[in-house]
Amino acid sequence: MELGIRVTPELLARIDEAERIVRALGFDVVRVRHRGRVAMIEVPPAEVDRILEHPALGGMLGAIAALGWDQVRVDPTGYRPGGALPG
Repeated sequence: MELGIRVTPELLARIDEAERIVRALGFDVVRVRHRGRVAMIEVPPAEVDRILEHPALGGMLGAIAALGWDQVRVDPTGYRPGGALPG
């Protein structure tokens, strides 16, 4: 995991587009966290199972990866305001 990442307009645009892709599947609360080469998708804890079972999950992961991440994962613990890193 990278800390102290330079936030650029390009990076913000990638994150915004990734979040738009997830919202298009019917998820209102979404955060995509940039973790270097990994994009971590966060939805509310009560919706984690729904996103993992969504029929369009594979396409969504591929579309987000195409934005420039090597890996795209769904955070199994769900959305945490502030994106607290595990201890």
